[in-house]
Amino acid sequence: MRLTAGHKRWVYRAGALVFVTGVLWLVFHYFLRIHGEFGETPHPLEAWWLRLHGAGAMLALLVVGSLLPIHIRTGWHHRRNLWPGFSLLAVTVALALTGYALYYFGGESLRPVLSVVHWGVGLLAAGVMLWHIRSGHATRRLATISLRGASTELAGDSKNRAPEETAGDAVSPASRSGAFVSLNKTGADRKATAR
Repeated sequence: MRLTAGHKRWVYRAGALVFVTGVLWLVFHYFLRIHGEFGETPHPLEAWWLRLHGAGAMLALLVVGSLLPIHIRTGWHHRRNLWPGFSLLAVTVALALTGYALYYFGGESLRPVLSVVHWGVGLLAAGVMLWHIRSGHATRRLATISLRGASTELAGDSKNRAPEETAGDAVSPASRSGAFVSLNKTGADRKATAR
């Protein structure tokens, strides 16, 4: 379930691009308006931040799509990091739907409501993503500790038995983390590996 370094970079860069351009659009839209002779007008960079935000959203959707077949599916089947992962997926779907609605269906009365919902969920998304990352690290640490404890128990168990009794211990389940411990025929040499 752990992402490769390259995949992780794509996830973080796409997330950062969408978040930063969204925040910049908010700042320019609400706080850096230009006062002209006809009243307040949008800042010239506001439109560019919105364009970059849309491009970043397309990239982010591609990255999320690349996570579905392995990362998300494996997490679901192993029942690991479910609440943070499900919350992050729900926030991503909400952002995609409200962004789509803003672009294609935002009428004069609905657009302000959709906009506030979209940027509110977008600001929340950064916290949910951090929650998911930290929770994943904690889950992995617990699995490692559990694996170490199980390998110590197996090693202690095999020391108390005769070598011919440990011959069938080639592979023993270690923990609910999906890891296993392989022992040689005498049980003296331990190797912990993850599936």
